[in-house]
Amino acid sequence: MKVFIYFFIVLIFSSAVAFGQEMDESDFLFSKNLNTVHKNPSQTKRVADYLLKNAQTDIEKAEAFYLLSESEKKQGNYIESIEHLFKAKTLVDPKKDHFLNSLLLISIAQQCRSTGINDISEKYLNKAAAQISLITENEELIIAKAALRYEQADNLLVKGSIVEAKEVAKTSESILHNAEKELPALLIKNYVLQGNIYLASRTIDSASLYFNKSIKLIQTSGFEGSSLEAKTLKGIGEIQFSTSNFEKAKTNFKKGLKAPYLKTSLRAAILNDVSRVLKAQDSIEAYQTYYRKSATLNASVLTSERRIRNTIISHIEAEQEGAILSDKKSYYIIAGAIVGLVLLIFIGYYFYNKNLNQQYQQFEKVIKQLENKQKLEAPKKVIREENVETKGVTIPEETENAILKRLEDFETTTNYTNQNMSLPVLAKQLNTNTKYISEIIHTHKNKNFNTYINELRINHIIQLMKEDKKYLNYKVSYLAEESGFSSHSAFTVVFKSITGITPKQFVSFLKKDDKVAS
Repeated sequence: MKVFIYFFIVLIFSSAVAFGQEMDESDFLFSKNLNTVHKNPSQTKRVADYLLKNAQTDIEKAEAFYLLSESEKKQGNYIESIEHLFKAKTLVDPKKDHFLNSLLLISIAQQCRSTGINDISEKYLNKAAAQISLITENEELIIAKAALRYEQADNLLVKGSIVEAKEVAKTSESILHNAEKELPALLIKNYVLQGNIYLASRTIDSASLYFNKSIKLIQTSGFEGSSLEAKTLKGIGEIQFSTSNFEKAKTNFKKGLKAPYLKTSLRAAILNDVSRVLKAQDSIEAYQTYYRKSATLNASVLTSERRIRNTIISHIEAEQEGAILSDKKSYYIIAGAIVGLVLLIFIGYYFYNKNLNQQYQQFEKVIKQLENKQKLEAPKKVIREENVETKGVTIPEETENAILKRLEDFETTTNYTNQNMSLPVLAKQLNTNTKYISEIIHTHKNKNFNTYINELRINHIIQLMKEDKKYLNYKVSYLAEESGFSSHSAFTVVFKSITGITPKQFVSFLKKDDKVAS
């Protein structure tokens, strides 16, 4: 959102020049430094402080606070950014300042979505849409509509609604038609978003087209070294990685990391990209270094998200309380309901966040096991409960070793994904009898047949999800069938017993780790 007010001021400035009007010092500094914020946010902050000190009207103060919000966000100070954002909102009259108010609402919606408060995000987007419908000035309408469509498309992409995201993003691009010179940053963001959408659908040629459009516009409009370039280079690197062009991918990822002002989540994602390239090149030591850096930053992102959520919710509570106080006659009736609702929301989000963090920690544990080439196994408690004492069948040593070898060969196939797999079927495939194979699995694997087969299936499907992104878009029922389970429910129960989280949540975390903010 940080570029939108800049576009607004540029448009006003251009109109003023055309009609021979003069801009005062405040307008000039505001316009100039909203452009500067992309590369020098600390300077923009100093100018914003000056503008705020000399502001004469509420709208001028709101613009200054918005500028402060964008400069703080650029420097990674998200709490301060949100504080300024809500201060600006209190100064804007929703009955008059429809354009600025719509941008503020979209910015708040984006902050909510990026921290997982999706329901509140959608409410703010709906409010923004209502404000946009009241805008009469054409240039303002173009910017606000394009901004809204961009956020809606990004939201759909995060949800995995690829087809819808593609359509909405295309609408945003059509709104910005022929706006390359006037609105370069907004157009660059759109190109990057569409590139990511096509990447998600594995349409590499189209993705490459949009990332190349973005790079070209970055070079012609002076956005080199910005976070916009970093996001573009990340997309290009992902395409090169998918085609095994590892050196070029690594170069682009590392170039993106050099941008001086990157969101922590974006930096973590690019570090993870570099680690994937190094792993593919068998540079294990370097891979582990980048992977650790990425994991550390991801942990800090989760902590930051919790603080941002709490800050946003506290401001929403304050807004609700203000609305209640404005109508004294109904205050006592509404207050109880609102306070109760807010309390429930707060408690709900608290436990939701707590549970989500625990699940993510379990997810990271699972991923770490896989990265260390360790197979996932059911907890020992489950194995003890499921294990049945055998009758102590005596097997000749030579026969036992031969069966063990054939069992190892069996594990390298995907025969265990056959839904008809059973102990007799396996015994027949290994050219032995059920008593022998049951005794060997119990003795050497320390588990019964069902647990043994289920572990192979879960490890298999997780590996597919990690290696091929298309599996992240499939329904759980398809994943169940693909791994050999006869039902969605049986797959979910077994998956959770082995990994500690449901397959749906596991897919969600994999998607987030693969995308962190875009």
